[in-house]
Amino acid sequence: MSIAPDGSYLYLSSLEKDHWNVVAAKDGTFLAKINPETHSHNTIVGRNGMNTYLAGLRFPLLAVADTSKHQATRKVGPFRHNIHPFFVNGAQTRVYVNINELLGFEMGYLMTSKKLARVEVEGFAKGPVKRQGCPSHRIAMTLDGKEIWLAVGHNSGLHVFEVEGDQTKQVASVKVHDQPGWITMRLDGQRAWSSSGEVFDIASQQAGCRTNG
Repeated sequence: MSIAPDGSYLYLSSLEKDHWNVVAAKDGTFLAKINPETHSHNTIVGRNGMNTYLAGLRFPLLAVADTSKHQATRKVGPFRHNIHPFFVNGAQTRVYVNINELLGFEMGYLMTSKKLARVEVEGFAKGPVKRQGCPSHRIAMTLDGKEIWLAVGHNSGLHVFEVEGDQTKQVASVKVHDQPGWITMRLDGQRAWSSSGEVFDIASQQAGCRTNG
């Protein structure tokens, strides 16, 4: 699920059914049902609150909903395979998607709804994964928009890419103790959390501690 920036509503995936429910955050009042027929799963309300981005596990297109109407108005892609976790940059101009069978990510331009690029992790094999069924499962961007951190399964690691416009460059690979299912950034831009338990200092790309989760 994902919540509006002002906390007024939630977009709720129906977990692999075709629709999302939109509800009032304060009391759960039903507001709308959106049915882009994508087998709903991953959901992001954009930072400005004007659009919500909707991805299904059995569909290679990312649906975009207009939150003033709570209606799906267009789709971005197609990407080469079905979409798993994805990330929208703060300016809401680009989307970075994990897809089936790719150790890496693909990039789409939200202004034209077209796919821009495919980025593969260099120097590592896809291999089998313990969970999630996707070689790269979770992607995050630093607060300044200059780096992408990618969680990968078989490699039990995080791969870091520098970002400049539509260009990306693989710059680091960081080992973690178990296959990570996600990576997320702290809002002050100083720390990154991996589901493997490590907490990273973003500036140095070094693990500062491990949680017990």
